[in-house]
Amino acid sequence: MRQLSFDDRLRSNTQQLRTKRRNLVWPAIRKRLKTHRRFICFFLSFASIALAAGIWLSQPGTISKVNNEFNSNVKTLSINFGLKVNNVYSEGRSKTSIPDLLEAIGIQRGDPILNFDAESAKDRVESLGWVKSAQITRKLPDNIHIKIIERRPFALWQNEGKIVLIDREGSVINDALTDVYSHLPIIVGKNARETAPILFQTIAEEPYLYERVVAAVRIGNRRWDIIFEGGIRVYLPEINMSKAWSRLASANLENNFFDSDVKVIDLRFPDRMILRINTNKIDNEKTT
Repeated sequence: MRQLSFDDRLRSNTQQLRTKRRNLVWPAIRKRLKTHRRFICFFLSFASIALAAGIWLSQPGTISKVNNEFNSNVKTLSINFGLKVNNVYSEGRSKTSIPDLLEAIGIQRGDPILNFDAESAKDRVESLGWVKSAQITRKLPDNIHIKIIERRPFALWQNEGKIVLIDREGSVINDALTDVYSHLPIIVGKNARETAPILFQTIAEEPYLYERVVAAVRIGNRRWDIIFEGGIRVYLPEINMSKAWSRLASANLENNFFDSDVKVIDLRFPDRMILRINTNKIDNEKTT
């Protein structure tokens, strides 16, 4: 006979709790292990397929073959469903020639519209001299829409004996139409085209003066000389060019330099304006 005690009762309760917990925990563990085994099997299967596909695609000519087959299927699908280019519409075109635009698009009537790469065509169109920006979209089933913004001629750039047309940002537009735009000012000098945008912004602030500008010469890659009609030459400063240009406009309202004997206007000093007179003209007038 075994003597009972409170310790025996505690041991009995503890064993019952352990058995109960074991009955609750093990099914959950077995279920989780089963799920993990399924995931591992799926992962190994996927990895095997990916490895096999990688080995297959690494074979010479495989990717090209797949791409050709895909393009062929797209072409067949486009033809069967009538998805062929029939019309090309343009918006904003004025100076850009139609043949150049169509050549840049690189598509012919009857080509599968699904094969048309609008982004590549956009890059080619924007490489045309007159085109500043372009938007190209496909309009199913058979239309291509082109919207372009053209550059505006602002000056002629003389470089190494060649004259080309440029816009206000200094971008080259064309080298074949300089006679048509011979009324525009000419810029010359080292890095003249690259630094021209700041100059153009400055001289455009005073339209009355800008209309009389014949040429702009880059001096020492530091500053500009402006030559007006009639031969007046203005020395602009290296810094605060816009302020000096405004001073010239104000002084001209009072003195009308374009109807005077002034030959040179030196604006390089912020506190004064130096004028040089055409003495030859004065001497000739005295002689007559």
